[in-house]
Amino acid sequence: DGTGQYNLEIIREFFRHIEFNTAGLAERLFPSKGKGKIVVDPKVAEGKPSINGKSVWAEVVAKMYTGKESLPLLQEQYDLDKEEILAAVEYCTQ
Repeated sequence: DGTGQYNLEIIREFFRHIEFNTAGLAERLFPSKGKGKIVVDPKVAEGKPSINGKSVWAEVVAKMYTGKESLPLLQEQYDLDKEEILAAVEYCTQ
């Protein structure tokens, strides 16, 4: 719930969901962009935004994405589904 740490309302603007541990400290952040499939977790992927449940950086997926024709390669190489790939692209697009 975040009661054990400093909260700024602006943080809620950038994150869709924040998971807290039993001490009330934020453990995982789900950015607003990325359709809930992107997570920032200091324990996974060196704390970089990654696909939820996998150690694949969103940035790597987005850089390799060149359009629909690159979907099969990304799906095979990183064991991702289409929605995860498109979420990474959305997250990394300004």
